[in-house]
Parts: sequence; structure tokens; C-alpha cells
Amino acid sequence: MKTIVPAAELVTRILGKQTRQTNADYRLLRFCIQCPVEDGTLIYNPLTLELLLLSSEEMNKLTDNDKLINKWFLVPIEQDDNELSDKLHEIAVHLQKPVDYISNYTIFTTTDCNARCYYCFEQGCVRKNMSEDTANRLVRYITEHSGGKEVKLHWFGGEPLVNQEIIDIICQGLKNAGIEYHSSTASNGYLLDESTIQKAEALWHLRRAQITLDGTEEVYNRTKAYIKPDGSPFQRVLNNIELLLNAGIHVSIRLNVSEENWQDLLNLSEQLAERFKGKKEFYVYPSPLHSNVKDESEKVSAISLSLAEKYQKVREHLIQLKLYGDGRLDRNIKVTHCIANDARAVVVLPDGQLGCCEHFLESEIFGHINSEERDYNMLAGWKERIPLGDECSDCSFYPQCYRLKKCPVANACTAAQREITEKRLRAQIRNEYRIYKNKKTADTKDYLPSENC
Repeated sequence: MKTIVPAAELVTRILGKQTRQTNADYRLLRFCIQCPVEDGTLIYNPLTLELLLLSSEEMNKLTDNDKLINKWFLVPIEQDDNELSDKLHEIAVHLQKPVDYISNYTIFTTTDCNARCYYCFEQGCVRKNMSEDTANRLVRYITEHSGGKEVKLHWFGGEPLVNQEIIDIICQGLKNAGIEYHSSTASNGYLLDESTIQKAEALWHLRRAQITLDGTEEVYNRTKAYIKPDGSPFQRVLNNIELLLNAGIHVSIRLNVSEENWQDLLNLSEQLAERFKGKKEFYVYPSPLHSNVKDESEKVSAISLSLAEKYQKVREHLIQLKLYGDGRLDRNIKVTHCIANDARAVVVLPDGQLGCCEHFLESEIFGHINSEERDYNMLAGWKERIPLGDECSDCSFYPQCYRLKKCPVANACTAAQREITEKRLRAQIRNEYRIYKNKKTADTKDYLPSENC
């Protein structure tokens, strides 16, 4: 038996070592995932996050292995696996130290945008910009609540660079106050020209930019529908991506996959590979556009399964082109879902209101930067998880499944989503094994998953 990835430290602290019970029969924990490889069989435990390699002989005598009992790969036949997972998560949450600082800020400089994408979740929202006065008050708020920690700023919108003067004010204010900070942005990339990038590097301390592409030139320009574009927006954005990379700023390209554009995204992937392949700070990943149908579950499922198939084709093509990798296995048990229920994170709207999730611009507000008053019922609501039901009883992802009741995206679980998750997880298992064998630092762009997994 070889340990490819050790168990998470927190899990080990909570569970300790399991000892064999007298006269008890044992079975494999039902969450475990097996993956045959040339040297034996990889077994991943989503409860402990440990990955082992077992020989053929060890697999033949699986339930006789006391080491697998010690490591919680084997449990008594009558063990309630879900209950064990629930208790582990409950203890892990209680062990988290309370925090009295905020170090992660998602800041809406504006809800306006220079594009008009048909799928934008902000359609119908009031368009407003953050004022200079609000920006200065935000600087004071960050200074008073950072707790001496380095601050992470994420510029969001709308298109955040439509109101980039506010970014200047906030960063200069934090710099003057002696607050350490770095930033990232979600942007369409149109306004990230050479002079802006120079400023972003020097003043904003910009480390990462996420840029969405919807297709090749004709499809992209039609989908984005920029207001008063200068030339071809597609070519302009590609040039700006190159400028970002030349400045050492990491660029992640999000490909929004729909039923209509997936084939065009295959062509776009070829273009991106030709122009940016080999750039260390360049990464491309696919993201399926969610269906707007909510009240006809069978129809949603059918659409989702169809889209999942298209998503997989785009994903596999990106892997073949070495633009995308499935990454590595989780190292820590999930005690938060995202910034929405992370006490260290907050969303700041253009008027200074405070929220938990960037998908809510006109509701779910719990406070304001001008006051220490908080709607604690609102905050508590964002910590409520969706109870896992009978349909979850045989799911391998149960231990790491963390869905929030209020989440507008992740509260649905379909066969298509589970298929996507399983393929990614199995690819990560293979990737960890490859890294273990090569004994070198991972470069997920070089990873091609095996069809045997």
C-alpha cells in the first residue's frame, strides 16, 4: 500500500485512527472511488481526502487489511456512512476559530457595462456607479476591518473598468493607509489596454484577470454587442490578453458553453492554442450556461443532460490542446461554500451596501459601510445548507457536497452535474497519481486524463 495523497490534517485530528471491532465484519466505505492503473488500483476516500495505491494482492484481501480500517477506508457493515460524514462536518465547522476581520472584498465599482450579453444575470438591474465619496468611505471601512491582514480586492460589475477611477481611489487610499493588498478582476477585457495594464500592475497590484469569451470573432462580437465598439472587439480583447500576459498577470479565460455556441468554441480553442499556447500564466476553462427553465424539472434535466454532453466535448478538446487541466484533489474538508458564507468575505455594492453574494444586487443586503449594524438573521440564512435527502444516499460526493439554500446556482443537482463532477474527480485522481510517479511539481496544463478512468 502506498499513500499518494495523505488524509486532510483536520479530518485526522477529528477522527483519529479507527480500530478493528471484535467480531465485526468490514466493508469498503461507500463513498470510496476506485480507479485501476498499471501498478494496481487507486482508491480515493472523499471523507478523509486520502488517496492510496493498492496492489492486486492487497485488493484481493481488501477487508482483511487493518491499515485500511485505521484510515477509515473500511468500516463495519452496519455503519451509517452518511451519519459519520455529517458528524465529521459538524465538528469541523465548530472547530473553526471565529474571525473579527474581513480580508476579502468583492467590490462593484459599477453595475453598468459596455457590453450587452443576452445571458447577463444583471439584466433589469438599476445601473449605478460608485461615487468618489463612497470609495473614500470604503477605504476607511477596509482599514478599520482588515485586522492587519493583507487584503484581497476583487473588482466586479457590470464591467468594473467602466468606472476604473474608483479603483484608483481605493488602491491609492489603501496604499496611503499602509494596508497591504492585491487584486483580481472579472472583466470582458475590452478596456484593459496598455496604459490601464501599466496602472493595474503598479497601483492596483493586479495579479489575475478572468475574461469571458463566447466564441470566434463573429460569434463573440454578436454575443457581446458592445456599445459603440472601436473596430473588432474580439481582436481588441485578444490583444489586451497578450498585454496582460506580457505584464506577468495571470489570465483565466472562461468559455461560456451553450447549446448554440459549443461547436464554435472548439474553433475558438484552436485559435487560442495557436496564439497563447505555452504561456505559463494562461488558462482556459469551460463553464456551462445554466438554463432559465425552473418549474418543469423534467425539461430542465433534459436540457442539462444535453448541455453537459456539449460541455464535455469542449472540455476534452481544451485538454487535448493543453489549455486546460482538471487540477488536483481537495486538501481540506469544506467548511464554507464560497464567499457567501465566509465570515472573512464581503460584497460591496456601488452605494456602499454590504451583501454576501455578488448575484444579489437589490436584495439580501445585511449592512452598510457607514454603520456597524448588521442583519444577523440575513447572515445566518446564508449559512443554511440544503438537507441531503434520500436521493443523496448512494452518492460518492456526499462528504464534500456543500449546497446553500439561498444559492441561485448550486442548489440544483442533476444527473448531468454529477456526471461532470465525477469525470473531473476521476481526472484529478489520475493527475495526483501522475504527479506522484513523476516526483515533480504539477503542471496541470500537461495533463491528459485517461479514458480508462
